[in-house]
Amino acid sequence: MLSYRLSETIAVGVGAQVQYASGLLKFATGSDTGPNSYFKGDDLAAGATVGVMLTPNPGTRIGLGWRSQITHTLDGVQATNGNPTGNAGLDGLLNNGVGAEVEIKLPDIVTLSLVQSVTPQMRFNATVEWSNWSRLESLDLKTTSAGNSALALSATNRPGTVQSGQALGSISTKWEDGYFFAAGIEYDLNSSFSVRAGGAYEISPVTKASERVASIPDADRIWASFGLSYALNPATTIDFGYTHLFVDDALIDRENISKTVGLLANLDASLDIVSIGVRMKLGHEDAPLK
Repeated sequence: MLSYRLSETIAVGVGAQVQYASGLLKFATGSDTGPNSYFKGDDLAAGATVGVMLTPNPGTRIGLGWRSQITHTLDGVQATNGNPTGNAGLDGLLNNGVGAEVEIKLPDIVTLSLVQSVTPQMRFNATVEWSNWSRLESLDLKTTSAGNSALALSATNRPGTVQSGQALGSISTKWEDGYFFAAGIEYDLNSSFSVRAGGAYEISPVTKASERVASIPDADRIWASFGLSYALNPATTIDFGYTHLFVDDALIDRENISKTVGLLANLDASLDIVSIGVRMKLGHEDAPLK
């Protein structure tokens, strides 16, 4: 990250991000008691961030940030476990797998935040965030080398031969955009100790049972958070935070990748997040560097 203060009230920043991703997708092959086919791959991709900070008066800070979309092309292998054909030679090829890839389009994100001093000891915080999840319409699996795959059935219902670039299946998502709304209060008990609490409501990009993926059972959720900060000395501060997520019940109603097996399920989930951090200031008193 690099930032530059244009004036006493405006500062801008730009940055680069390098992101590593790995994924594992599993599919029921044939009947619900049949072998599992799977894809496993990884990728390294890059993106950018841009932000601006406005300080219209000493007690108000407004931040607007944008994080670019990142597209990962997970490169790996698609294979099938078990002994689906009884043909040792063919099953060896199926277990070893065929080269394959899946493209995952992650969203660009825009965040608007406000920090407003209420009293010298109290500050109000608010954030609104938009995530462009509607760009992820599907997860498409295709080959990158020739071979045999149980996902490409022949006319006799046997695993078929595939060529490089051949589509093996698609997981439809067609998600909508996601939204996040948060507000909270921070209060300084003394010069060394601060406490904070707040809540948030997050609108999931997944709104239909037929779009909800079993491995990503997303739904609307409420965040309840509290935290504290303790300054060990003028240069070092320890932060602690705890959040509990109340996830709405949601339905999953999907077919497997070969349209042979259905999944009907109800999501019942919650989540706890605990974080601990240390902040240190480097530099002399007149020009500290955070």
